[in-house]
Amino acid sequence: MKRLAVVVLAVLLWAPVSRMAAQEPAQAAKAVAEEGVRLYDQGRYEEAIQKYNRALEIDPGLTAVLYERGMTYLVLKNYDKCMEDARAGQKASASQRASFFLLEGLCYSQQGIYEKAVETFNRGLKEYPGDEQLHFNLAVSLSRAGKFQEARSQYKEVLRINPARASAIYSLALIFQQKSYDMPALFMYLRFLMAEPDTERSSAAVNHMLSIVGKYYPKQKGKNINIYFSTDNPVDEGDFGSLRLALSISGAVPHEEKQSIADSIVNMLKTTLEITGEHDKPPLNQTFVWKEALAPLINMQRDHVLEAFLYRELSLRRIDGVQSWLEEHTKEQQSLAEWLARHDKGAATPIVLPAE
Repeated sequence: MKRLAVVVLAVLLWAPVSRMAAQEPAQAAKAVAEEGVRLYDQGRYEEAIQKYNRALEIDPGLTAVLYERGMTYLVLKNYDKCMEDARAGQKASASQRASFFLLEGLCYSQQGIYEKAVETFNRGLKEYPGDEQLHFNLAVSLSRAGKFQEARSQYKEVLRINPARASAIYSLALIFQQKSYDMPALFMYLRFLMAEPDTERSSAAVNHMLSIVGKYYPKQKGKNINIYFSTDNPVDEGDFGSLRLALSISGAVPHEEKQSIADSIVNMLKTTLEITGEHDKPPLNQTFVWKEALAPLINMQRDHVLEAFLYRELSLRRIDGVQSWLEEHTKEQQSLAEWLARHDKGAATPIVLPAE
């Protein structure tokens, strides 16, 4: 019995030591990998790879390090090595396979082999149909391959998963504009400005909006100008011909031919963006653009924060007279900030229709 007790005690004593011995290499590998990440962040990619190699020598099962190394090879345009790590990761890790499908697809896409990239992203989506990154990069590859209709569907899928994904909103707006979906493009650009108000892309979005409005800009003068959009536009995103922009001039509309519409951004954004139409009747209010782009704008209008939102956009572009409006309307700006916080940067929410 004593012998058995001694053996059991030996086993109990050995078990913690064994676990510690197993933990030490894992901790060492993690520390080396962290050094690799720091080097990557500094742009020292070759040195980062050396650290990732060392970490994987210590612990070959670190699939996260394998992914980091593959992404570093991608940056270095070492596509053969990138592909090796991507395919090894797909075999080695069930929990992170989506990341390695993404890596392989990016490797193809960066080389301009869009057909293979599309095939890879689709393969990943069969296993991970709700993966936002796979949908987004599939959309990018389809767009680069000139398959805009398919890309449009994928960007919509991204926004169903994450309504505040600014890059997907912006890319979808560009596709709409390129394909002459003028009203949907305009609303998607406005939706984009809720998610990303102050970047180079937001300034570009405003310029795109102005170019759309410029196609319909009337030459008459008056206290208000209504712009109706052509019903000749494609209507598979919904017939927005019944909607209009009502622009308040209040001295802002250019009265000289030499002034361009682009010089008068106030025309579009100052005082009033009145959205009208058949709000409560299908099928328009069932369309993607209505739900994801127009619904937030209508809700802003009904919650009395749309004007503040538009002035905020103007203020970022140093338009004359806007700053004084903001200084006089601090409560409105606070209400806008609270509204955006409640609605996750203006993510689409159901339209609350007025009682009959």
